[in-house]
Amino acid sequence: MEKKANNIETLNKEGSTSSLRFIQDDIKSLKTKGKRLVFKSIFDSPLNYRWPKVEEENNETILKELEKILSPLKGFNTKSNKDRKRPDILNDIYIGINSVTQALNKEINSPQNTNKKISVIIVCKEDIKPTHLYSHFPIMAQLSGNKIICPLNLGSEYKLCQMTNLKKISCIALKDTDLCKNAIKIISSIYPNVKLQWIRNSNNVKNMTKYFTTNMKILKTTAPTIKKNNKNNSKGKVEKSK
Repeated sequence: MEKKANNIETLNKEGSTSSLRFIQDDIKSLKTKGKRLVFKSIFDSPLNYRWPKVEEENNETILKELEKILSPLKGFNTKSNKDRKRPDILNDIYIGINSVTQALNKEINSPQNTNKKISVIIVCKEDIKPTHLYSHFPIMAQLSGNKIICPLNLGSEYKLCQMTNLKKISCIALKDTDLCKNAIKIISSIYPNVKLQWIRNSNNVKNMTKYFTTNMKILKTTAPTIKKNNKNNSKGKVEKSK
């Protein structure tokens, strides 16, 4: 037990108090089942994006600033006010994973045709399951150039839905416009631009990679001849002999 206690002590130095309690509870429950806790090392890809840690104070600051620009959507999305004028903010943001992905894809493939480009991608990371739904954003942010990814803590999606009267908001992209200027300024002071060292910056992905022409070789060799066993021919020979 002394060895296990030392392991827990080491983990406590590196991790949090909650993690320590979780491990202690695991050891107790496994001991009653005649089992023991084992830690095994696994390989992780060096190409994975390391999402920045979100401080609760920063999370609340960002949500308050988003409420200022998203508040016009609440009245617009109510059933009784469907005929109300479309808010200007809808011209400066993209809402939803699909909309943001399509906008980023357009910037990557046709950067010259995009006037107001996206500056910030806000992802309700802890509210989205499974993780592969948003794992492509860092790569697209890098390829489209100078983007900030802002992850939000658990429960942030619910707060955004309350602000806008929408059923689901897992992702928002802010364009570089006057309406989004203050929100972008605050977020950029907390989070840096996405930088993936293994991806080269390019204004056009099509010109980024040059492929070698196909080079085929033919090798002269031999192979054994295999005689086919034709059952019909063998039957005919038997009948003639009779």
